[in-house]
Amino acid sequence: MDSASIVYGCYLFLLSFLLAKLEIQIEGAYGWAEKLPTWRITDPRITRFLLGKPLTGYHFYLNLVLLAFFHLPLLLASASVVLESEILYSYAICCVVWDFLWFVLNPSFGLKRYNRREVWWFKHWVLGLPFEYYVGGLFSFIFHMIPAILGKMSPINITLAWATKTLTIVILTALVTLFVTHINKNRHRNLFFEKHPDSDKHKGRSENFS
Repeated sequence: MDSASIVYGCYLFLLSFLLAKLEIQIEGAYGWAEKLPTWRITDPRITRFLLGKPLTGYHFYLNLVLLAFFHLPLLLASASVVLESEILYSYAICCVVWDFLWFVLNPSFGLKRYNRREVWWFKHWVLGLPFEYYVGGLFSFIFHMIPAILGKMSPINITLAWATKTLTIVILTALVTLFVTHINKNRHRNLFFEKHPDSDKHKGRSENFS
């Protein structure tokens, strides 16, 4: 496997992780800027392009900032199809991972509340995930393959690079999800024993078995 692709995948995961943590501090328990003082457009002619979600000023400007940030390399290196495809891939895959980590890392959500009933802003779900994630994943692949489509790079090499980066991100996301879920499970169990009126009985039973 290409070590450069692995390192880049780790970087994109870290960026997604930090974006999720930052957005949790901004939004708290209310996703899709539900309680933020920002403008909202609920006109169906606009929301249909977002699969039913309202367009908010918060998300509009946040995504413009991210697109500007991802395009910074164009100021440091010569513009090319290969570089632009890498930028668009990075943005697309980060949007999916950062959004998923928002739920995993958010103390008000976690995987228990990650469903159609609790997450009102995602209207369409497929196999337990919002439909938008599949769209984002597909676009990340298409963007990454642009150089191969235009004959700028070998299709095999660019597909392997996409697979390596994406697999690295998926593995890191899965590991963090398992770790955070395990920590939350133990935390909830400890809170139960602290608050439940029969906690002393349970504690006594556990001591008898130790």
